[in-house]
Amino acid sequence: MLRKRVFFSIVLSVFVSALLCPPAHGHDRTGSSPGGLKRIDRLALLLITLYGEEGLAVDSQSTLPDGSDHTAHFNAGQRVSAQRFNFAVGNQITAVPIPSPASSFTYQFDEASGVFTRSTASLGPIFGERVETIGKGRFAIGFSYQHFAFEKMDGVDLQEVHTVFQHDDPAPGGRADVVTTETSLDAKVDRFTTLLSYGITDRFDFSLAFPLVRSSVRAQSVATIQRIGTWSDRTIHYFDDLALPGEQYGDSQTFESYGSAAGIGDVILRMKGSLWRSAHLGLGAGMDVRFPTGDALDLLGSGSFGASPFAVLSANFGRFSPHVNVGYEWNGKSVLAGDVSTGDEQDAPDILLLTAGADAGITSWLTVAGDVAIRRIDDTARLKTSTFTALDGQSEFKDSHFESSAATEADLALGLKVNPVTNLLFVANVTVALDDAGLRSDFTPVIGLQYTF
Repeated sequence: MLRKRVFFSIVLSVFVSALLCPPAHGHDRTGSSPGGLKRIDRLALLLITLYGEEGLAVDSQSTLPDGSDHTAHFNAGQRVSAQRFNFAVGNQITAVPIPSPASSFTYQFDEASGVFTRSTASLGPIFGERVETIGKGRFAIGFSYQHFAFEKMDGVDLQEVHTVFQHDDPAPGGRADVVTTETSLDAKVDRFTTLLSYGITDRFDFSLAFPLVRSSVRAQSVATIQRIGTWSDRTIHYFDDLALPGEQYGDSQTFESYGSAAGIGDVILRMKGSLWRSAHLGLGAGMDVRFPTGDALDLLGSGSFGASPFAVLSANFGRFSPHVNVGYEWNGKSVLAGDVSTGDEQDAPDILLLTAGADAGITSWLTVAGDVAIRRIDDTARLKTSTFTALDGQSEFKDSHFESSAATEADLALGLKVNPVTNLLFVANVTVALDDAGLRSDFTPVIGLQYTF
């Protein structure tokens, strides 16, 4: 019977996942479109190559001392900035906790009646974990959908990211010119997760989270030459292909790129055990193991192996059940933390995890739940705004850069669980950012369903 249930659940999960998140087709993910809008084959390369393979360059009719043509190059750490953004996206995809997989329906064996009976009055938390396990021999399958529309990064509006590009080897004269850019970034991620849970014993169960991810990024950047040293000679620096009618030398150019990809994300294996329980209090422990099955170069996963041991303290007072989870996430090397253009991998930062909340059974079929989730990241890149002063000492422009430091991210999750019939469960939840740290989606909805056999 169990084998039939498992087989049926896996087939159903694959079928539903295929409907919700069809795989991307390689021949549809690359190429060019009219108007200069470039479609990028690999999402992690989109920002790195936004201005071209060689970085931001402007046209020039001036010549070098040896008589060769001079095409001026400007540099603002574009590659470093792109790497930081890529890592933030890949990290955020796995940052939001998976919906709690195993504690909606919990059971204990009643020796007097000889049958399993419900052991809790509420339907459990949505993101946090409680001590109770699913019950020996019990099997559950669930589906959830999460949508991320990233709007800010460390409080900076992604629709208005200002950067200043300086000339290579800046110096008074022509090399004092700078190029200012105003970039608009549109990044969205949809995550469809299949959850499979099984109770090995009455005190130990394991769960498998199988996500399918669809990521899309679009960038538009308007670059403008600020003529600090060439105001009298426009032939030294200009954009030829966007010259105004009747004027040969243009001051600005718009660069646009976009790309999308879909596929499997990082698979997570969760093991949880109940260590001690009294009438109203319990202590448990568990481990999340994340496998880098998502393609990091397409921003479908983090690109690194991760292990997150955690402790669970929860109480049960009739229909009200508070809980606290404390964990620590160790991460391995990731290409997103290194250089995607060369394949170099660097250590991804470790993270301290804290989740506290409660769930309350309003009726036997309706539970409301809330969680505050806090992530303390050891060392990560923070986007900072600043003011750039040109070599003339007077011209000032908006600029941005990255600084490495620790960061704390906090989210509030509120939702409900509805049990309309037997062991079927519907879940609706919304996650709201409580601060500006990191890459942020201010409003992240979650919907799902679960069935327990």
